[in-house]
Amino acid sequence: MKNRDLLNPLRKRLTLIYSSLLIICFIIFIFLIYGLVSNVIYSEQKEEVKRLAMNEMEDHLKDLKKWAKKKREEVDIDYEPYRSAFYFVLTKNGEVITGDETLPELRQQILAQMKERLIEEEDYYFLNLVNQNDEPVRLLIYKTVVFDEKELLGFVYTGKDITSSQRMLESLIWILCGLSFFFSVILAFLGYYMAGHALVPIKQSIEKQRQFVADASHELRTPLSILYSSLEIIEEEERSKLSEFARKLLDDMKDETKRMTHIVGDLLTLARTDAENTTLSLEEVSLNELIEKVVRAYQLTIDQSKHELSFVANAELLITADVEKLTQMLHIFIDNAIKYTPKGKIDITLNRMERGNRTFAEMSIADEGIGIAKADHAHIFDRFYRVDKARSRTEHGTGLGLSIAKSIISLHNGTVELDSELGRGTIFFITLPCEQGYH
Repeated sequence: MKNRDLLNPLRKRLTLIYSSLLIICFIIFIFLIYGLVSNVIYSEQKEEVKRLAMNEMEDHLKDLKKWAKKKREEVDIDYEPYRSAFYFVLTKNGEVITGDETLPELRQQILAQMKERLIEEEDYYFLNLVNQNDEPVRLLIYKTVVFDEKELLGFVYTGKDITSSQRMLESLIWILCGLSFFFSVILAFLGYYMAGHALVPIKQSIEKQRQFVADASHELRTPLSILYSSLEIIEEEERSKLSEFARKLLDDMKDETKRMTHIVGDLLTLARTDAENTTLSLEEVSLNELIEKVVRAYQLTIDQSKHELSFVANAELLITADVEKLTQMLHIFIDNAIKYTPKGKIDITLNRMERGNRTFAEMSIADEGIGIAKADHAHIFDRFYRVDKARSRTEHGTGLGLSIAKSIISLHNGTVELDSELGRGTIFFITLPCEQGYH
């Protein structure tokens, strides 16, 4: 994969974390501001209706006493449209004595609610009503209990229309939410930019590391080739003169040199694949013929008593691809299947798949080998990852093959999936688009 592809998930993750923390801070800020503003507004209005209740209680104490002594007078309720607060004086039985009102059309609803709350101990409460125009009205009510020498005379209810205050608070919420959303989007883009800027040194470090691996691998190939050739010459000319121990030592040196050459080749392949300017030598080729050619080569070399390699094509497919890299990918998957299948079948299947107006080649490589545990599925394509490290070393495994294969598939805009369980074999599903349009 390219450096940009490697770091993009990290960049997005950093931006997501930053944006999430920012949104949480904005939500906390909105609740705090709303709580503080509403507390200030409601506290002032509560004090106002409480003062009005105290004043009206003193003014109408005589009226309550007369009413209690059966000296009833005509109920007097004045309409005060220019006042924001109103009051009602009620007897202990809930009968209205007097009052000033600002919302006469809501009198019956207000009084009905007040009579229902006569026995409640709560002093302050809110009433949510609907006026004749079907508009919501919010009222703040304060109840004062009036006693005369421990005798309950009645109640003084004072209230205030706080609909405008409620609307103001609702508008404040919407404004704060809108501003928070706006600044969250702006800061998210800024965070994405800053995350990219912060990752520049990491990109440079990865590029230097890639260049070092490529240079080192390239420089090591020649001396390793010379070393292996020298060992073969020594074996050919001097083997009969060597002791048994020396011959075994020579064989071990050849195996290790071959293994090192293989590792260096894999590292060079990965370094080239990681390069930003990686290009493919695209050409149209019959995928059927390409797979058949690779399978024939293996059928001549594998131990037929242990492995049975077969290829079944359910469609003829032409694909635009880099033939050399696809061949390398097939070798990796087949080598892997042979290596981890002590004895059994290895089946390669090719199918055509249509998605919309595009054609894809779907290839499966199935073996009857030892399988891969579910816990290892997520890491099987990681570099240098080996499920059984001890077994991989004895079989010259490096942990780079599947990573290289996936890189080749990604370069061709394809996908690879895995289906495997321990003791039940492994199936790799490879999907490649047949048309051009690669990076």
